[in-house]
Amino acid sequence: MDCNNYTATLIGWSNNPATPSGRSLGANSRQYGTNAVAARTNLTAVKGWTISGDSPNAGSCPPIGSIVTAQTGPWHIGSTWVGGVVPTSANNATILATHTVTLTTSAQFDTLTINAGGALLQPNNGTLDGASITNNGLLEFIQNIGGVTTHTVESDITNNGTLNWSGGNMPSASGKTIFNYGTFNISAANAIFGLDVVNKSGGTVNRTGANNQTIPTVFTNEAGATLNVLSGAALTFTDSLHNSGTVAVPGTLTLQGGSHTFEGGTFGGTGSLNFNGATTITSSTGFVPAFDTINLPNSPPFPAGRTRP
Repeated sequence: MDCNNYTATLIGWSNNPATPSGRSLGANSRQYGTNAVAARTNLTAVKGWTISGDSPNAGSCPPIGSIVTAQTGPWHIGSTWVGGVVPTSANNATILATHTVTLTTSAQFDTLTINAGGALLQPNNGTLDGASITNNGLLEFIQNIGGVTTHTVESDITNNGTLNWSGGNMPSASGKTIFNYGTFNISAANAIFGLDVVNKSGGTVNRTGANNQTIPTVFTNEAGATLNVLSGAALTFTDSLHNSGTVAVPGTLTLQGGSHTFEGGTFGGTGSLNFNGATTITSSTGFVPAFDTINLPNSPPFPAGRTRP
């Protein structure tokens, strides 16, 4: 019996004048909402009931159709979830604080919320399939040591916590978007990526690790947002980079074809900027890349700030 049904049962018993007195009720692991506190008190204090094993929910019960974690465990195991029911496409799923859920297969939901202190790890092939994901804790896509892992994402992701893409392909057939208000760490290399990215004000995207990672989608770095390409790391944009925030590059950033827009903000660093192929730059505020080294197509590198003969 879930929280909503147990809450309704307590209220019904309390309100029914025919409810007998002096009963004993075992209710192990049952939760009731704040709207049932008075009813439960009436049963125990007035009607002399003994109720054991239940506990109050932190607030009202989750809406009908909502499922929350009971403990750390695999997504597809019933014991991971309150009520023993694995979420489906009809459910709003929530991973609570201190719980870590691991995907060993695909997961379906309507909405998925990862609370602060909670975590969802995807180290295996599988699909996240739902309308939206809101991450306030940790969401991590991991490369399986046994071979190339494909993490298909068919949900828009709003990241307020930490989003780690440490390995494996990350395609999206339906063209979903990551809205980053928190920290998005990219250490994957030479992997497939299929989501648009909007780095919102206050958000930070960090490109770390060796080798190159290509972003073949639209990447927007809004005013107040930061994109870091750290020393030793390389990041390539082949579609569209739109920047009005801060792009700091101690490593290597490449614009390889595509159409890129720069409207204010800063764009530079102690690293290198490479132009490859037919690349279009648009800026109404002036395009002033401030890199130690800028490499143009079919030309040897030359220091920024100097004019090529």
